[in-house]
Amino acid sequence: MREIEIKARLTDRNLITQKLTSLGCVFEDEITQNDTVYVKNVGSFEIYNANDVVLRIRIKNKDKIIFTLKKRMGNNLEAIEHETEVDSKEEMEQALFLMGYQEAMKINKTRIITHYNGCEICLDEVEGLGSFIEMEKLVEDGDGQQIQEELFQFFLSLGITRDERITYGYDLLILEKMYK
Repeated sequence: MREIEIKARLTDRNLITQKLTSLGCVFEDEITQNDTVYVKNVGSFEIYNANDVVLRIRIKNKDKIIFTLKKRMGNNLEAIEHETEVDSKEEMEQALFLMGYQEAMKINKTRIITHYNGCEICLDEVEGLGSFIEMEKLVEDGDGQQIQEELFQFFLSLGITRDERITYGYDLLILEKMYK
């Protein structure tokens, strides 16, 4: 399954929440996600971005441990994704180290999730980066860029502008901030 997503910075999270609620969206309870990201090659933005596989161990609400593999396809917000719950962050991490992966960074955020038109929408507050909206669609096939553009048309209907659009994941945004 391919995950295709779009992101944008939020200047007024409350306004977007109100607009989504008026469309019938019901928000789940806020959750915390503490992610540790692993790649084979760490270093500069360019070195990190050259990794085609990114691994993540996520601690959700301080108790659920989720391991994720993302293999980039097309662009930075399109990937084949596999995810499973694991019992031990430490054991999973040691296995990753033995396979040649290194810890690249930590990403901490709070997230509220809703669904609309078969897509998951997340409102995120990311430590050190700010507020974002993310819309994600899982597909078997199709043109990733075309699907991203269709999803962004929904963002435009919410009043989110193209200038607020982000074409990187949070990991690359953190690296971009570090190397500026």
